[in-house]
Amino acid sequence: MAYPALKHFNVLTMVLILTVGVWAIVEFRQRSRLSAQSRLGGLWFFLIFYNALAVVTFLGAYGQSNLTSDQLAGLSFWFRFVEWPVLTALVLGVHVSLYAFIFRRRDRGLPAWIVLLTGVFAAGALAWYFLSLSFPSLAPPRPENTFWLVLVWPPGILDIVLLGWLLVGSRWIADDPGRRKVDAAFAWLFLARYPVHLALTVWNPAGAEFWAFALSKLLGLYTNLAPLIWLKAFFLPWAGSLGKVLGTRFDLPAIGRARGLSAREMEILELMIDGKSYKEIESALHISIHTVKSHVYSLYRKMDVKSRHQLIHRIGVYGGGDRT
Repeated sequence: MAYPALKHFNVLTMVLILTVGVWAIVEFRQRSRLSAQSRLGGLWFFLIFYNALAVVTFLGAYGQSNLTSDQLAGLSFWFRFVEWPVLTALVLGVHVSLYAFIFRRRDRGLPAWIVLLTGVFAAGALAWYFLSLSFPSLAPPRPENTFWLVLVWPPGILDIVLLGWLLVGSRWIADDPGRRKVDAAFAWLFLARYPVHLALTVWNPAGAEFWAFALSKLLGLYTNLAPLIWLKAFFLPWAGSLGKVLGTRFDLPAIGRARGLSAREMEILELMIDGKSYKEIESALHISIHTVKSHVYSLYRKMDVKSRHQLIHRIGVYGGGDRT
């Protein structure tokens, strides 16, 4: 930030990004409760980690460019020994929360090998950084820039691979075109970020610093808004229409009889596949939230599933019956 105008622009745009980020976090949390059993928490954590990372990187850059030498000396312990581990944890939090969500969209848990790989990568990045403090010969050219690129791009490449896997996998969802659209939309919305990331990494325009900086801020706004756009424009309309779709394709009362569901469990089943949250079911049926959860657990047991997503999948694919 060599120019005062850019410094002021940085502060104003960061305030805007964080304001949008906090709004997106709260809005996503409230909206996602409409499908409380669809395991959307991964994206909520993605937003939290991303905005926390934005705050730490902004404060670091702003401090380096605005504090006096004496002030920086007083904060040397933070800048030398604390900031990098914090940045590493937040960057990996952003990516791991995205990985977990992608695997949930494919009805799988986060594989142990990704957790192990992430831990090894974090240990290696931190070891290189701290060794370079003691042995300057190990430090790369332009250390701050190089260490940052090393930290963000390997996990980013894995992002691209897993998003591509989700996109390709969505093409094979023949039984539910709506879900195919939902998964494909998510993959494209997040993949769209990476050409901009790459451009900002390799583009070093002489005399166009403002435009590169503005593009990076637009990318920050987009990243905050993408999960909310996906939730409101694609996921919730699909989840809200499932009841009508499944009700026309399958005989839900017959499924209930075959599975031994009670009348109350059938009411809850219909509300759940309509995307209603526990709180909304409580209001609709005038029963306590504890009673709702008790019926839901009984419903899951009789349907041989563990989540709302598995419940809908079982009805949509197998008509509620066993796999054949």
